[in-house]
Amino acid sequence: MHETVSNFVAAEIGSTLHNSLVVDVGARNVNGSLRSLIEGRARYIGVDLSPGESVDVIAYGQQLPFARIDLMLCCSVLEHTSCGEHICREAHRVLAPGGRFLVTTVDRRWPPHAATGGPLVLGDYYAPVEEAQLKAWLSDFARVDITTSEAGDVMAVARKRDRALSPVRLNLGAGNQRLQAGFVTIDANPQMDPDIVATLPPIPLPNESVSDIYASHFLEHLSDSDVIALMADAWRVLVPGGRLEVFVPYAFSHGAVQDPTHKSQWVPEKPAYFTAHFAYLGYGFEDRFRLVMCENLQTGPSSMDVHFVLEKVSVREERCDCLFCRASAAWKASQS
Repeated sequence: MHETVSNFVAAEIGSTLHNSLVVDVGARNVNGSLRSLIEGRARYIGVDLSPGESVDVIAYGQQLPFARIDLMLCCSVLEHTSCGEHICREAHRVLAPGGRFLVTTVDRRWPPHAATGGPLVLGDYYAPVEEAQLKAWLSDFARVDITTSEAGDVMAVARKRDRALSPVRLNLGAGNQRLQAGFVTIDANPQMDPDIVATLPPIPLPNESVSDIYASHFLEHLSDSDVIALMADAWRVLVPGGRLEVFVPYAFSHGAVQDPTHKSQWVPEKPAYFTAHFAYLGYGFEDRFRLVMCENLQTGPSSMDVHFVLEKVSVREERCDCLFCRASAAWKASQS
């Protein structure tokens, strides 16, 4: 670990540790360790994928077995892993309110090098991280301060909000719809005067900051690949047990095919593909929804909607509850 990194960490921690919990991701000592800056002033836990000096816990940086950390360090790691964004989001999850995340990486001005500091060899991962990219990865944090040295060292201090805010309720692709008080509207068209102007996906809000999401006649305007991305992001921003309520035109009705801006088609079975039953398809997020309800609604003489509600759960915590599993269970019961 070169001097710029250790000086940055030393300056940032100052005298503010006061017996706090500090977790250092990528702690294995291959060319220097931050342990000596912390021990004696706070509880230091070194985390790495491989055992070695300064490593106390073997774990993935994007799946940490901790909660309510006061300070998390991740220095000279992100350029050597394809999971940089996931590590940054995990930092926000495990930090206590008001906690800090100190992270350093390098941009393209640095020559390619292995995690050990030597030359790259076959199988090594290396990808420099530009300042703008790191800022995007840290977007969940309440405040992010990033500096970049002339040599290409990118150093950031990210601070988590001091207290959790009450979850908001979102209306996606709201247009000129205004629901009851408490809903935050998001739309790409500023002329509709939404609360947030944004093109979806992604949803520009932190993890687990939303209690309910409402989307009426919006998802059909997204391609199927964008629908998958939006579902993953909806799962990310919803609190556990949060719900996503959707209205889309039924694929075999005039309302679905008459509008040339419609890019995806919907039938009652489609929402089930975002439940745990279909997690093996690998849509990009392992955790899925539970399908609370799904129905067809007649909305006009030749128009019909598919109306469904998905609830955020974890496939590690709940069994699959999709329409297909319910039908299978009912059929098995009828045969017994």
